[in-house]
Amino acid sequence: MHVTRHVVSALALFCLAGCGFQPLYGETSAVGTANLTGVRVATIQDLPDPSGRSPASARAAQQLRNFLLDRVTQRGQSTKPQYDLRVTLSETKYTTLGIRSDETATRGTLTLTANYAVVRLDGGGTILSASTRTDVSYNILRNEFATLSAENDARNQAARDISDTIALEVANAVGAYRQGLLK
Repeated sequence: MHVTRHVVSALALFCLAGCGFQPLYGETSAVGTANLTGVRVATIQDLPDPSGRSPASARAAQQLRNFLLDRVTQRGQSTKPQYDLRVTLSETKYTTLGIRSDETATRGTLTLTANYAVVRLDGGGTILSASTRTDVSYNILRNEFATLSAENDARNQAARDISDTIALEVANAVGAYRQGLLK
C-alpha cells in the first residue's frame, strides 16, 4: 500500500516536471530577470490633465518609473541596452462616487492610464505597443490632510499596479521576440 502511494507520487512529480510547467515569477519565467535584461526604462512623460499639468501627475510618473526600475532592472541598468521602454502616463480624478446628506463627496477614484512601447535600439522598430489602466478608490474626509494622504496612497498603489502589468507584458514581448515568435 505504501509502495503504491510512493510510486504514484513519484510518477505525478515526473509528469509535472515534463509538462513544461514554469512558475510565473521564477528566475526563468516570463517576468524573470532573463527576459528583462537589456531593457532600458526611459523617463516617463506625464500628460497634462484638462486643467493643465499637475505636480500630482508628475509624481505618479516618477513613482511609476521607480517601480519599473525595481522590476525591470533588478540586477542594475544594462551597460548595452537593446530595448527602450517608453511610457506616457495620464491621471484623472473623479470625486462624486459617494455623497453625504450635506451633498459633499465621500469617495474619490484616481485613474492612471499608461501607454507604453518597447522599441529596439538597433533601429529595428517597435516590438510591443500597448496600454493599461487602473482605477483606485480612496476616502474623501473632512480633514484635508487625511484626504490628501489617502489620495497619495491611491496614486502609489495605482503606479505599482501599472508597473506590475507593464513589467509582465514587456517580459513576455521581449521573450517572444528573442525566441523568434515576434518579427
